[in-house]
Amino acid sequence: MVLEFILIALITGWIRGGGLRRLTDLTIESWYLVIVSFIIQSSLPFLSSLGLLGFRYPLLVVSYMILIYALIRNKETIGFLVAAIGTTLNFIVILFNGGMPVDTDGLGSEAVARLASGADGIHVLLGPTTRLSILADIVPYPLPAPFGGTASIGDILLGLGIFLIIQTNMVYYGKHRK
Repeated sequence: MVLEFILIALITGWIRGGGLRRLTDLTIESWYLVIVSFIIQSSLPFLSSLGLLGFRYPLLVVSYMILIYALIRNKETIGFLVAAIGTTLNFIVILFNGGMPVDTDGLGSEAVARLASGADGIHVLLGPTTRLSILADIVPYPLPAPFGGTASIGDILLGLGIFLIIQTNMVYYGKHRK
């Protein structure tokens, strides 16, 4: 869902007269921590495939703590603050459930089996024992493959934060010179 928000933000910024060059002026405190967090999360399916499921949850928690810290370091920008709130909501539901619960309505049997096995390293099945299910991946967004799926309230806020960051930095808001 994050990629969709980035794409929509770039298109919207371009329509509003913004330029990609302006994004180069964006300064992000502790930007490298965002990359570290994504590397950790990207490695989780690989670790799961090696049978190292015991490392999945602790690494997922650490990656979220790193990401939230990096976003909060940039809280002066409203987009980073919104993204931090969304990420924190995702982190809370992950803490209570051992992973991000996903509603399986509309998922194929192969996807459900993958979630049940813990193969992706991040998501778990939504069920009757799921705590804080309102924060889980329960909001469907029916887009053509591979973009469709479900999202959480946290995902939506994270995406909105990214949208605001791109808009704020891509579109010029100052006085125009004559």
